[in-house]
Amino acid sequence: MYVKEKADALNKLTAGFQASGTSGKPQRQRADQLVEVLNYHEWRYYVLNDPLISDFEYDQLFDLLKSWEEEHPEWVRPDSPTQRVSSDLTSDFPTVRHLVPMLSLANSYSVDDLKDFDRQVRKFTEIGDEADLLYSVEPKFDGGSIALLYENDILVRAATRGNGTEGDEITANARIMRSIPLKASFSAAGIHRAEMRGEAIISKDKFERVNKLRQDEGLPLFANARNAATGGLRMKDPKESAARGIEAFIYQLGYTEDKTGSETTASLSRHSESLKLLASLGFKVPTQHIRVCHGIDEVISYCEAWEEKRDSYGYEIDGMVIKVDELGLQTVAGSTAHHPRWAIAYKFKAKQATTKLIDVVYQVGKLGTITPVAKVEPVSLAGVTISSISLHNEDFIIQKDLRLGDTVLIERAGDVIPYIVKSFPDLRDGNEQVITFPKYCPINPDSSNPVELEQTGSEAAWRCGICNCDAQDLQRAIFFVSKAAMDIDGLGGSTLEKFAEYGWVKDIADIYELDYDSISELDGWGEKSVENLRMGIDQSRSNPIYRLLVGLSIPQLGIRAAKLIAGRIKHMLDLRDWTADEFIQIK
Repeated sequence: MYVKEKADALNKLTAGFQASGTSGKPQRQRADQLVEVLNYHEWRYYVLNDPLISDFEYDQLFDLLKSWEEEHPEWVRPDSPTQRVSSDLTSDFPTVRHLVPMLSLANSYSVDDLKDFDRQVRKFTEIGDEADLLYSVEPKFDGGSIALLYENDILVRAATRGNGTEGDEITANARIMRSIPLKASFSAAGIHRAEMRGEAIISKDKFERVNKLRQDEGLPLFANARNAATGGLRMKDPKESAARGIEAFIYQLGYTEDKTGSETTASLSRHSESLKLLASLGFKVPTQHIRVCHGIDEVISYCEAWEEKRDSYGYEIDGMVIKVDELGLQTVAGSTAHHPRWAIAYKFKAKQATTKLIDVVYQVGKLGTITPVAKVEPVSLAGVTISSISLHNEDFIIQKDLRLGDTVLIERAGDVIPYIVKSFPDLRDGNEQVITFPKYCPINPDSSNPVELEQTGSEAAWRCGICNCDAQDLQRAIFFVSKAAMDIDGLGGSTLEKFAEYGWVKDIADIYELDYDSISELDGWGEKSVENLRMGIDQSRSNPIYRLLVGLSIPQLGIRAAKLIAGRIKHMLDLRDWTADEFIQIK
């Protein structure tokens, strides 16, 4: 996207803006330059994963541009990074029609299927068996399909795949994804209007971080990265969508027009060339993992190599996509009503197994969230014996139509987290039981405290609002001592649970009132381990304020927000007199 000379010029401009700060009067030319600088650094960070400036430095430049635009609204450009964030909530998602249908892909599951596909392609294109046929092979991302429409180089619309002909408009949520450029120079290639296909996904590491934050905030966990991404596309608040860290990989230039409205190929003859063009325009394209193969045997070898290494890739993929590389041959091969004849998906073998769902138990979290956990007949899967699987929430149980006694199909997402894919209703014999969520606290069902259904965004969770059984208090104490919070050496969850059995710990305050003489009498607790525990607890008294704030398990207060608040107070008790405005003023 940026040739060396232009990149060097933008780097010099960056240094100039950093040196001058906010001094001097804003000028239109300088504002335009700052837009170019910020877009360049977004591309380096979100597309190349190779930033040149820190987040703090970027934020300073962003705030400078924002202040100039507030002073001169007429300077705001449609590709300004300030235009990514919308303050409006989307009340509905209108249906829009794709310029050309987004067809599904036919699936293949074996080498024989790929060879049959090759024979069909040669039949439809009338290419002999001995002729060299080029295929483009690329990872098949496991996310949500999207279509992006650009006119006069500006992103004007984004939509979900929908039924393939029409989809939901999600432009506001797409604009906030920084891997999607707000402006791309299609006009330089003679293209006036372009519609692209892509996949909205969340990387494995970002998915883990998002779920960790949700756990810390007492929110239901996402079942997998795919569900988190597809659900994020239709969030009413674009900021909530952005919080999920969704990225967009573009895999096809679906349709292009010139200024006259006539369809054009922009002088492209191959699919692989179109992907290189998209990468040069600033789109996120997995170019380093796309291979043009000579013949189906080379395709098969490349697919098998990827199946072996897929777990080490930073994104969830469930196969490879094989496309005839020559665009002219794609046209000749044509399509059915369902799928193109010139492309096919090679699906990796799923690491799955079947077992029996024998029970559901309920865990109460530190914020009262009740999480159902399936107990299944132990089964070996990818080298690990599985006997417990999180069911996340009541909606998950209903959507999967799970019943006690069901035969269920399970898999390990990324070979790590066990997950129930589906049940098999056809195998039921009538003895299965409907799973009913508890109406009262599952730890103390005799209490008069009913659980309540709480809706947070698109997620629903049952919560025990008033703790009468100490379960929530114990979970809060366990989180309090964890590495994410106070990080107290020598005091883990299992230890606290044992102390709770003896009545020594009921809440956080009890941690600082432990009787070390009594602890020393327990099996496995020698003089040194007790002294280490004492030291760990004493040292935690001098921890930074933000760790204490995090450790209190306040809903919606994560590490980042806690650090921002802690940077503005000298003592925890300072917060007693804070107003809502003082919190709102923190960026």
